[in-house]
Amino acid sequence: MELSGLKAQRPIAPQLASGDKRVQTFLRDLEKIKNSKRPRKQLKRSEELIYRIVQALRKNSSDHLLQTTCIWTLINIFRMFPEPAKEMMLAVGVPGVLHNVIASGLLTGSMRQYTSELCFFLR
Repeated sequence: MELSGLKAQRPIAPQLASGDKRVQTFLRDLEKIKNSKRPRKQLKRSEELIYRIVQALRKNSSDHLLQTTCIWTLINIFRMFPEPAKEMMLAVGVPGVLHNVIASGLLTGSMRQYTSELCFFLR
């Protein structure tokens, strides 16, 4: 699987200005995954985070900060564990949710490109 598209330029982490608790929770959980020493724990936390992200995107499809943070988090998880993350993301329906995010038209520029590339690598 060619991952050069996702490794070329890294998306910039979203800036927290509004203080949205869900966004902060997702970013904090991603840091916990990165700092965890045990691979099994990393995968378990990743699976739980992916599931919560999908649920959040399904419930609130009009929050730009939430969308960009979720996509950025999914890309980081995919980079850490390409094969296991792909299976997890396909199981919970990430491509469909990302398609809805792209179709909503809130994302533009590089985040739209990263979203479409993540969909491409998941299919």
